[in-house]
Amino acid sequence: MFLLIVADGTLFVLFPSGEIMREEKDSLGRELLPEDAVFWIHAPRSSANFPSSGEKINPEFIKTCFMMKKAAAVTNCKMQFAVAS
Repeated sequence: MFLLIVADGTLFVLFPSGEIMREEKDSLGRELLPEDAVFWIHAPRSSANFPSSGEKINPEFIKTCFMMKKAAAVTNCKMQFAVAS
């Protein structure tokens, strides 16, 4: 096992198999993730602590969530709470 630390402080681990992992840390500790993972440490932690039931989310529920977010955004714009960027 070889360790490599890059300029931003990220720790990468090279295993004899050729697999490269990066170390992520949070307030609960450290964990190795695949180098090319697009997620941070929170995703594998939540998967370990809250196993999936395998049940699919109802598409109508997702549509309703989007409708509520759109209504909030439109209201904020009308009330000028939204900051233009």
